[in-house]
Amino acid sequence: MSKLPKKKKLTPIKKTAWSWFSKYIRLRDCIKTTGTKEECVCITCGKKYPFKVINAGHFIPGRNSQVLFDEEQVNGQCPRCNMIGGMWSEYLEYMISEYGEGKVWEMRRKHNDIKLYTYEDYKEISKVYREKYRKLMDLDLN
Repeated sequence: MSKLPKKKKLTPIKKTAWSWFSKYIRLRDCIKTTGTKEECVCITCGKKYPFKVINAGHFIPGRNSQVLFDEEQVNGQCPRCNMIGGMWSEYLEYMISEYGEGKVWEMRRKHNDIKLYTYEDYKEISKVYREKYRKLMDLDLN
């Protein structure tokens, strides 16, 4: 009797994919908001935080939906605004000014769209965002 192949656990590779995605988003927004790689302005409260403190906060919540790795819907947020969920109206204002009201409503509709990522999806996401992060790190901002 042959054994079935072992099912690969998704949790470690999902964490790796999220780690690279988060680093990319935070670094992207540090550069965008302060012109440095060390500090970021929170998208909602407007306060400056070090790169290591800032979070990659979702506009539309949904850890299992299509928005998880959506670059447009994830921005640098301080832990208070991200975790406590404060200042959502400010996030909405930013998103409308950045993308327009129609696009924001389209984003909101994605909230309930489930995306089942595979092990290979997470590996590819890790690879893509590791490369994007490294490219930003290599930028000379002087």
